Amino acid sequence: MGSEIHSGVKAITRATAVRWFGWAIVDPLVPVFLFLFSGSFAETGIIVSIYSIVFLVSIPLVSFISDHIRAKYVILAGLAIYPFIALSYYFAGLYGIAAGIAIARALNGVSYALDATGRTTYMRRHTIRERVGEAFGFFQIWTEFWRIGAMLLSLIAVQYFEIYQLFLVIIPTTLIAMFIVARVPDDACDYQHKADWMSCVRASTYLRFVQEVVIWKSALKRLAGMAFVLNAVRAAISVFVPIILYTEGVSLEKIIIFAIISSIPLLFGYHAGKIADRYGIRLLPIVMSLLAISLAGLAFIEVYEHYLLFIFVFNSLMSVALIVIDSEMTRRGDNRRYGTLSGAILEVGEFASVVSPVVVGAAITAFGAHSALLGLAGITLVSALTGVRGMR
Repeated sequence: MGSEIHSGVKAITRATAVRWFGWAIVDPLVPVFLFLFSGSFAETGIIVSIYSIVFLVSIPLVSFISDHIRAKYVILAGLAIYPFIALSYYFAGLYGIAAGIAIARALNGVSYALDATGRTTYMRRHTIRERVGEAFGFFQIWTEFWRIGAMLLSLIAVQYFEIYQLFLVIIPTTLIAMFIVARVPDDACDYQHKADWMSCVRASTYLRFVQEVVIWKSALKRLAGMAFVLNAVRAAISVFVPIILYTEGVSLEKIIIFAIISSIPLLFGYHAGKIADRYGIRLLPIVMSLLAISLAGLAFIEVYEHYLLFIFVFNSLMSVALIVIDSEMTRRGDNRRYGTLSGAILEVGEFASVVSPVVVGAAITAFGAHSALLGLAGITLVSALTGVRGMR
């Protein structure tokens, strides 16, 4: 598996797997950690969205930079911030300082903008169009494998350490990831000329970003719309279902098990990528319709084991849908502007992640989880039935 994938893409995958291993030690408990600082679904949604707001502000400049310098340096810049994120969470938990949470979320927005845009740009520059889905699937399976390994370890760690102490594991794994990325083969910039700082600032305004999206063909815009819906749903589920379980008295160990089960479908990302390459856009309305059905079923779940079954089915379908959209946007995009395209795809996802936790959190607080989940199911179904009509 992955024998025809570029060595640099494999190295980036290894580095990301190492970083995610450190993050995944504590990641299943982050929603609960944030909820403990807020006390309501609505307030938690606002705290969660700090990360996405900063990400949105950062992405235009990061996307522009990624088109003009080597992507590996963009990745390294992002990785360098993660130790400070870990320390901010740690001191927030140690001293009960809510401002530390806000700082950590904001720093995370900048770091992930650099890390994710640089990473996907590097991968697109070193992958032929006919194998894009396979490359992204290869990345997903290996990173998720180590994520699951870390979460299994956290089942033991949570019995001996406080949640805030687990954030410190992020520091050594990030340093290892930086060492790996520093040694990957250089990638060629899409634009060879150097741009001065002020031209970067002018060219990375949201006006330019909007202009970039405006010139997209109809198919790209509709794919972006479906990506928005899927990312909004995914953000809501990943944030609020663990909190719902916690408020129902489920232990931290069982919340970690829930996170592990949710990650297992992503181990088959390589095969999902192969399916995406073979069937393409035809698969999307079917998968999204099944997602809508699973969301409607979640509204009526009361037993913990049924939550486990739901998240397994839900993430299996979500994995396929997002890989289809990612590979289709890559095939239909301008290969001279992969940095901007990578940023645009991430921007759509993170804009959804700004809106979704705030809106869904407020909806759960006002109307209850049952009504909020049925609303998400309805939106997903409408997108499934209308998004790909007439697209080839």
